[in-house]
Amino acid sequence: MEKTSTSLINSGFSGDRDELGRYHTINPPLTPASTILFESYAELASVGRGEYEGLAYGTDGSPVQLAFEQAMTELVGGYFTRAFPSGLLA
Repeated sequence: MEKTSTSLINSGFSGDRDELGRYHTINPPLTPASTILFESYAELASVGRGEYEGLAYGTDGSPVQLAFEQAMTELVGGYFTRAFPSGLLA
């Protein structure tokens, strides 16, 4: 069993160096995403139907959010975590 400090450092990172790409960091790079562009209206419409698998909203599904959710799941020994970032004006 890992010490708490080791878990805090390693959580949210799968250990796959290829996942880190050219950054070679444990943390994913920040992804400012206030506006998401779609190739077509049909692609945008697929978001509303729940059929789109990419990043569809600036605060939902970014690499940082996904790493945070994975880290929280690991730290509390849970099955799944979902974060709902809301910003300062929410």
